Amino acid sequence: MDKIRLGIIGMGNIGKYHADYLLNGKVSRCETGGGVQPVPSPAGKIPVVESFQRRRTAHQVRRGGRGDHRDPAFQHTTLGIAAFENGVHAMVEKPVSSHKADAERLVAGIKSSEDCFAGMFQLRTEPRYLKIQKLIQGGDLGEIVRVNWINTDWYRTEAYYTSSDWRATWKGEAAACCSINVCTSGHVQWLCGMPKCVRGFCQLGRFHKIEVETM
Repeated sequence: MDKIRLGIIGMGNIGKYHADYLLNGKVSRCETGGGVQPVPSPAGKIPVVESFQRRRTAHQVRRGGRGDHRDPAFQHTTLGIAAFENGVHAMVEKPVSSHKADAERLVAGIKSSEDCFAGMFQLRTEPRYLKIQKLIQGGDLGEIVRVNWINTDWYRTEAYYTSSDWRATWKGEAAACCSINVCTSGHVQWLCGMPKCVRGFCQLGRFHKIEVETM
């Protein structure tokens, strides 16, 4: 195989981001043949080759999609399993599922398949995090007994939360937005292993008028 062809399901903010670097040839030996999204819309730079209404499996997906204003992550489990059932490799954006039980269903689906499955944790490929990992695993920092992670470049503006009606809501996020939508991008467990104790402090509405904790 000279090239790997990718199809993108969901042409929202992240889907368009992935499409952009594929269309601009930033990944060698990889191209995209088109995208799929919940409702028909005018095609942009990437052709929308199919809408969910034309797919049998997508009819089931829509029950957890736009109709009840929830995070697209609710669809990850159903679409992932549908991919395995049709002999298609799948890479699922984080979080791989919005509920533990759904994640277990997804894992069970891939175990019964011969296809490949991966979760998208793109920040783990960044040089700064790879360097930190090397320092920890190489013993340069000694034994890690306590971790205090202060992240200053993930502040969410009010515009971010108002951009979609599912953001920062209990119904839309399935859990607090920090834990299910943002912290799955984090690297503490990846770098330091499973913690023995975790402490969290939530300050509702300190910066934004939202239902769940702020960043």
